[in-house]
Amino acid sequence: QGTPLQTVEEGKSNPPETIPIRMPTPIDDPEEDALRNQKGREMKRKQEEEAKQRRKQKEEEEVSKQLEKLRAELRSRPYSFDSEGKIVFVHNFDASRLPPSHCNVPYRLSGKPEDSSSQQFSASPRR
Repeated sequence: QGTPLQTVEEGKSNPPETIPIRMPTPIDDPEEDALRNQKGREMKRKQEEEAKQRRKQKEEEEVSKQLEKLRAELRSRPYSFDSEGKIVFVHNFDASRLPPSHCNVPYRLSGKPEDSSSQQFSASPRR
């Protein structure tokens, strides 16, 4: 047997040997674990704050859209305020659809008038 160069020159090849890779055993370091946990909490808190800011911004946008819609509606319609200060839109209505403001009561006078100065009549409903 010769050196590896001689084996290659002769056309013979040796099968490659597999060498197992030894992974270093993890060392449980409480200080490192505490730092990792702290970093994880900070990242989580930061993500929650960002999500909260996005939600708040989205809510503010919705409120501003509603206010703009209300302003446009206030420009086009008559409105007033109620006792609590809230906006109430005034609706016009057809007065002819209301019930009459007076009642015609059918009646009949019985008896004869004696003189024009004293009118004592007894009223009885018409049947």
